[in-house]
Amino acid sequence: MTRRHGYAGFSPSYPTSSSTRAPPSTSCARCSVSRSQLIGDLNLIFLCGQPDYTPADLIDVVMDEDRVYIGMADYFARPLRFTPSELRGLYLACRALVELSGAAASSSLYSAMEKIGRSLGLEEVGAQDVEKSLEFASLSPEKGTLAELARACERRLWVQMEYYSYGRDEITRRRVAPL
Repeated sequence: MTRRHGYAGFSPSYPTSSSTRAPPSTSCARCSVSRSQLIGDLNLIFLCGQPDYTPADLIDVVMDEDRVYIGMADYFARPLRFTPSELRGLYLACRALVELSGAAASSSLYSAMEKIGRSLGLEEVGAQDVEKSLEFASLSPEKGTLAELARACERRLWVQMEYYSYGRDEITRRRVAPL
């Protein structure tokens, strides 16, 4: 399954590009959204980007004479490919959202779940089919790391662990008191 940039008709480029761009009305029609919703989303898209989320990593949007140009979004040039594990996780997250929202779940969410199921090779996908294909770590307090943490809690001991900070791209050691 692939994920594409949400608004077809826009491609990453700067206003100086010589190629033509689709006017917002074309993208509104392709995406079945109103012009106000499109403009609202475009007013938020500049807050999106890749980690570290510095200005150099954020998407640039310029609206000029009924044309929209999106720059600094090269990562949208190709569709994102999901691994089967990512698809299963995405499916289960969608299912949890459906259960939380109940009847209010949108048809788009159900449609996404069907597409994910087809990408996983399941004709009529059910949560149990996806769950069967997953491996779950034992949450039994008698096994592994959880058992060690449970013992530390009982004895009120400090635990030393390694912690990875994505923002600093470093691993540090921390001492914590499990509760």
